[in-house]
Amino acid sequence: MMLSEAYQRSSQLTPTQAVIAVDTRSAPVLGGLGAVQIASGPTLRNPLQADADNTLLWRFTPRRLEAEEIRDALLAVSGKLDPSYTGGRALMRLKNRDYVFNHTSKDGTDYDTFRRTVYLPVIRNNLYDVLQLFDATDATVSSGDRPTTTVSTQALFWMNSNLLQDNASVIATNLLSATSLDDAGRVRELIATAYGRPATEVEVKRYSQAVREFDTAYQASEPDRAKRQHKAWTVVCQIVLAANEFVFIK
Repeated sequence: MMLSEAYQRSSQLTPTQAVIAVDTRSAPVLGGLGAVQIASGPTLRNPLQADADNTLLWRFTPRRLEAEEIRDALLAVSGKLDPSYTGGRALMRLKNRDYVFNHTSKDGTDYDTFRRTVYLPVIRNNLYDVLQLFDATDATVSSGDRPTTTVSTQALFWMNSNLLQDNASVIATNLLSATSLDDAGRVRELIATAYGRPATEVEVKRYSQAVREFDTAYQASEPDRAKRQHKAWTVVCQIVLAANEFVFIK
């Protein structure tokens, strides 16, 4: 659902689109409140100038996915996510008390699973690093809210993490297995899968060119054409997944 076009529909309306104007004669009743009551007020001809901070909630404020959603989204677009609802206890593979962690402990917690993140073990004083990186709450205290930070280590995650590279590699394999598609068709499929929308012609041209350039760059180190193509597409998939559009709902 989080990857659907409706869920990620852009909220960046033009001033004309954002004008509030309602015909009182045809306003439907919604839960006891007519559309006139919900949208009544002065007509705004330039809402961005009048309320740039969206204090009046005239548009949807872009929101970054939370830590659990980011991991689940990566697994979902690669087709690896296991959506089953039961059996979370099967992920607890250590003996009782072996999850207690201190400076002398060896961390044997296993996060190598395709199950949804909600089923992963939560070690209160040694959280899964991906969850820590994207502002999961401190499991040792009660918290009613999560901060949303933007720090350099998050960018390093999108460039270097095994989780991202592994899923980018799987997506590349899926794209190359569609032998009926050319490079442009694969770019369109990649954008639709990752962003839930059609690719623009600029994106098709740019990413197709990137695949060719990466393929050329790998010729010296990888003589096998199939492996070289896979490496080139993996890098392009990683670039698409590392973009802000993948982790922000607009």
